[in-house]
Amino acid sequence: MVSVAKIMTIMTILPALITFIVGYMLIKYPVSISMPTDRGMHKNAIATSGGIALIIGFSIIFLPHAYGILLILIGFLGFLDDKYSLKKYLRFGIQILISVYLILDTHESFLHLHGFLFLFILIFISTYTINIYNFMDGIDQLAIIQAVFFVLSSMLLGFIFISIDLTLVLIAFFLINYPRTRIFLGNSGSYMLGLYVAIIITKYMLFLGPISTIPLFILMTTFYIDTTYTIIIRFVTKFKDKNSSIISSINHITEAHRTHLYQKLAIKLNSHPKTVLLIMLYNIIWCLPLSYLAVNYSDLSLILLFLSYVPYTYYCYINKAGIES
Repeated sequence: MVSVAKIMTIMTILPALITFIVGYMLIKYPVSISMPTDRGMHKNAIATSGGIALIIGFSIIFLPHAYGILLILIGFLGFLDDKYSLKKYLRFGIQILISVYLILDTHESFLHLHGFLFLFILIFISTYTINIYNFMDGIDQLAIIQAVFFVLSSMLLGFIFISIDLTLVLIAFFLINYPRTRIFLGNSGSYMLGLYVAIIITKYMLFLGPISTIPLFILMTTFYIDTTYTIIIRFVTKFKDKNSSIISSINHITEAHRTHLYQKLAIKLNSHPKTVLLIMLYNIIWCLPLSYLAVNYSDLSLILLFLSYVPYTYYCYINKAGIES
């Protein structure tokens, strides 16, 4: 007779095992290929939409919950974007609709309790987080390692909506690409990971208030600051052009480029692994301790957030993030 403990162990490992197997199948029989471009960070054609393996792994864990359906939907949207390069307005529109459902599904009387302004803020945070994850998925292993760091750190700090089986799924995908990248997450994977981070942040903001989420924002410092700084600089630079409008400047920031801090570091160091290591050292040595302090000394949370964001913002500045070389 199989004990309950053994069944639980099998169910914990099973999603990661299936993720690993599906990932290898997608390498052997790719559904889409990422070709090298002068705006990309890779020199060889590589299978993409590896996020499908993550979607299947996540589905086994979350499918009984509404979160599982949303993660599958956003992953499918990413797959279609990988395959057919969807129009910007279409994919942003669907991301916004998914974010609206995520937030309104929390409580039937959300608007009565919180109002339209708070709803708008949460929708913005959710949609923005989905897209920053997509923007930051440009070099080997950065997006998946950030996800592992975020999940493990959140568990360490006592946040729920996190589980061991989820962590193992992320690690399984990392191992598929270690030490050499053989399949990209693609938009299917980056959209889904971004939504998962957004789910955790928005749920805590709803139930415990904005201050409770500051430790999570600290853990995501490198992604939020790199993307936000780069977007602002690219927008301002384009808008200064006398022939540019606000609309053209907004379109400019969504075009492919290599001006994120992590991209400039990868070029400067001529190494993806060294760049990822550098960013993870900032996460582990600086962001994680600050996040721990923010959990235990909530009255100092904003100061700790400032201490996390300002050095990285300065690092973006000195490396001219957002500026074409």
